[in-house]
Amino acid sequence: PDQAFDLLRGMVDAPDPAVRANVALLLGDLGAAAAYPALRALAKDRSSSVRQAAEHALSRIVYRPPYKLRVRTLGAFTIWRGDTEVRDRDWRSSKARQLFQLLLTERGRMLPRDRVLEALWPEMEADAAANNMRVTINRLSKALEPERPEGAPPAYILQQGETFGFN
Repeated sequence: PDQAFDLLRGMVDAPDPAVRANVALLLGDLGAAAAYPALRALAKDRSSSVRQAAEHALSRIVYRPPYKLRVRTLGAFTIWRGDTEVRDRDWRSSKARQLFQLLLTERGRMLPRDRVLEALWPEMEADAAANNMRVTINRLSKALEPERPEGAPPAYILQQGETFGFN
């Protein structure tokens, strides 16, 4: 599979759109999360058949971290990615940690964006709070999944339209 992946990745820039479309489909068949960057690039191709093939391939690849999250909420709040503790520096901001705690508290429910904004940035203007939320979600995802391939959707933080939740 690694040799096939390397060969296919080398063909992403082939001049023939039919070749690029087939590369996208084959990358999807391999199912490797490492294919996300190449498929994201192909999803922006000038050829509609290549874009369509890449989108189809992306929809078939499911990224799963190689670990489970463990959370201790009684006593000192602590999270582990497998056996590795998520340290303060991994969060990169206290808001990322607070967002995780909020989503964990409401696990099983999708929270409307406005509720998250009000909980974490109650005194801030709406546009600034929305920007802070985008940055905070990114930081939270990186804290929980530092090895997630670029372009792969987060496995633990769900977003459906204007709602957010913990998976």
